[in-house]
Amino acid sequence: MKEAVNAKYGRQDKWSTKQNKDPYGVGPWKYINQLREEFFQEVSFRIGDGNSVKFWKDKWLNNQPLNASHPAIYRIASDTDSSVAQNREGGIWAPPFRRNFQDWELNELFDFFRILEGASMTPHLPDSLKWGNSEKGIYTLKDTISCALQMAR
Repeated sequence: MKEAVNAKYGRQDKWSTKQNKDPYGVGPWKYINQLREEFFQEVSFRIGDGNSVKFWKDKWLNNQPLNASHPAIYRIASDTDSSVAQNREGGIWAPPFRRNFQDWELNELFDFFRILEGASMTPHLPDSLKWGNSEKGIYTLKDTISCALQMAR
């Protein structure tokens, strides 16, 4: 099934297909795809090797993307589409920036690196999705039904 959907719509990234923007059609995937935003609001990432998760744009640390938690630091980042792995060198967090920091920006920079200190990678494992509403972090049909019922209210 996954291969058929990928063949028809193409892949956006490792985690999802491209959005179907065709105004016509009534196939089930069109309706499933309409819930994409709601689904990904409940998803975060478990970092393994860090190759598939966007450092700045995905929720992988403190349940919020780094571009939202540290917008001033994000504006100075030189590669805003980089993966988590691309921002580490020799086991140390080393995101590249376009310019040196001003004195008045240093407190936020220190706070940013303090948060990063709590994050680690598991290089021998792939990155994975974590479903936020589940005890085990595993997505189930029951979770979908619960989410859909909440949205309908």
